[in-house]
Amino acid sequence: MRTRLKDIAQRLGCSLQTVSLVMNGKYHGRVTESRAQAVREMAEKMGYVANFSASCLRGKRSHAIGVIQPAVSPGGFPDLAATVARHLQKRGYQVYFYIQDNDGTNREAITSLICRGVEGVILLDCYNIVPPANYGCPVLAVGSMEKSEISVDKRSGCRSAVRHLMEHHGHKKIGFITNGTKFSLSSAEKLEGVKLGLADAGLPFDENACVDISCVTECEEKIKKLVLHEKVTAFCCANDYVAGRLISFLTRRGIKVPEDVAVVGFDGLNFGEFAQVPLATIVQPFELLGRRSVEIMLERIAGKEPSGSTEYLAPVFRPGPSCGCPLPHEPVLPMVEWLGLTYDQSDPVYAGELAGFVPPNQTPDLWK
Repeated sequence: MRTRLKDIAQRLGCSLQTVSLVMNGKYHGRVTESRAQAVREMAEKMGYVANFSASCLRGKRSHAIGVIQPAVSPGGFPDLAATVARHLQKRGYQVYFYIQDNDGTNREAITSLICRGVEGVILLDCYNIVPPANYGCPVLAVGSMEKSEISVDKRSGCRSAVRHLMEHHGHKKIGFITNGTKFSLSSAEKLEGVKLGLADAGLPFDENACVDISCVTECEEKIKKLVLHEKVTAFCCANDYVAGRLISFLTRRGIKVPEDVAVVGFDGLNFGEFAQVPLATIVQPFELLGRRSVEIMLERIAGKEPSGSTEYLAPVFRPGPSCGCPLPHEPVLPMVEWLGLTYDQSDPVYAGELAGFVPPNQTPDLWK
């Protein structure tokens, strides 16, 4: 049976009003600190959980925010969701997640959360949702969406990567690998950045050098033609997962990365440092994006009107072996960091020399 405030009061032999004041944080000057501490300890001992739904029915604020993300999230948006949740919880908000499937609609997703009494809804790169003009509570679009209020400047990120490939490694023919049309707005922004980078050097972009790997029957032959016949020597990829797959695809066919073809990812996910050839990538500022998303949402809840424009945050290009540069730092296994353990940097496992590991670019030439 659910523990009630009345139960805590009876156990402590105090009034219901005292317990209510303490649990709602309104006891200062009315209840002694020692009594308040006793109430909190008893509430924890008895397993008390606040009933947000009941508070909403009484006309009180729920202090809850809904977060919607697609079932198949591009890039590092699961990391962004965790960052948003962390910053909301620091500010005393409950977080309700809604996973948006491919066929879902904005009404289905948003109304489902509003029915739970949320004070606002944050959309994280939900490519098939257009934020409505008025839904009775603030709806904040984050990422590459129509009417987004905050996003990452993907164009400048890819532009800087192309500039690096040209100025530091001499590449002149650069292609782009995308992963289908579901995230087309995001991919379009990145492709535009590649074109701008080439245009800065007075070079054209060959439209045939844009490959959609969701077209399984066509993409392998197209990449083969671009590399072997069109002499494309570098590819920018829509995200780190695509870049990792491309590296594996090329090296298994005897194409050396970065000696024959350089590869650049997008997002800056941790696994990229441990790819077959550690990734050069464009790092999205997920921590800043998450914090600013929460700040904007809380401003909207407080009554501030939307600006009507998009706030763009700048990503940073991080060079790496897949473009021909050394890693800017020694990779550290994330699990070691999480556990707070020490490690020996001379350990061959730490250095990546795992037993049975086949060095990249040492496979037979299967692409003939």
